[in-house]
Amino acid sequence: MNKTGLQHHDPHLQSVYQGTFKIYDFYILSKHLLIELDGIFWHGKLKKKKDYYPIQKKVMENDKIKNQLAKERGYNLTRIWEDELDKFDIKQLL
Repeated sequence: MNKTGLQHHDPHLQSVYQGTFKIYDFYILSKHLLIELDGIFWHGKLKKKKDYYPIQKKVMENDKIKNQLAKERGYNLTRIWEDELDKFDIKQLL
């Protein structure tokens, strides 16, 4: 239990890769769908790859691993950019 009093044990939201947990932001059970919300800075949306900071390179590599894990396990994965969230209609996924 964390300090918010919530427990997180949903196996659909986490995968193990080389001994580390990869946790996804959301899971829609009825659609077998994982959703990731990608921050503009952290996921390097506004930069060219050659200009990424080391932390952005690390995040991008982690994204590739999470994409592959989702695919290998038969999940659909949707990524939504932070700056597109306010106009994103979740109903299009349902």
